Amino acid sequence: MSRVAIIMFAALLLLGAPADPASAQPAKPVSDDVVHEVAAQLRCVVCQNLSVADSPSEMDPAMSERIRRELERGS
Repeated sequence: MSRVAIIMFAALLLLGAPADPASAQPAKPVSDDVVHEVAAQLRCVVCQNLSVADSPSEMDPAMSERIRRELERGS
């Protein structure tokens, strides 16, 4: 994996982290269809011309799970 991809993924993780975990809202269930819809709008940091939803990258499941968690939090 390229250094740029690692930096971008780390930034995504850090920027999405709540400042105070106690202030995080309880998770609301999110359907796979909603996760796929959002993932289809985001570009994979590894396969730059593909969406996260269409990416064959090994990082795709982690990115999709992150999208699910953010949607469940209401972010």
